Amino acid sequence: MSKKETKKLNREKKKVEKLVTELKANDKILEKNHKDLRGQIQEGLYHLDYPVGSPWFDSMLEKMKLDRESVEITLKGLKVINPIFEFQTNPRWMEIQRIQHEKNVKALKENIVEIEAKVKQVKKSIADQNQRINARRIQIIDDLKDLKQDVSEYTGKTPDYIG
Repeated sequence: MSKKETKKLNREKKKVEKLVTELKANDKILEKNHKDLRGQIQEGLYHLDYPVGSPWFDSMLEKMKLDRESVEITLKGLKVINPIFEFQTNPRWMEIQRIQHEKNVKALKENIVEIEAKVKQVKKSIADQNQRINARRIQIIDDLKDLKQDVSEYTGKTPDYIG
């Protein structure tokens, strides 16, 4: 075998190794995106300034919605029945309570909308990433076929998370 043929063979071998490595790495990303979507969304939220160490986004949203509902119920029935302290009969104190509850409801609604928008944004970016990886996966398999490589290991395995 000539030196030229050896170099060509080595280049093809390195290209195959590189393509297989990329394919395996992409498959791991797809699998992670599918099997741990909740974790991937949480991680994506961290990149959008959602504080690290915060509760899970879905738990947080659920709690915020329950808090909002609770405050709305409180607002509907806010009246003194059996005051413990004299100030609780003061109309100004009652007005302050109402204002605080209304502002609380407004803030909760705004925060819920903001978090839901960020979750939607992260889900879209994960879906876009999956789409790009799937397109690249097809290209890699075609390149491996062109290099006369056995791709049955990659084509026979059509995981449910691809597509």
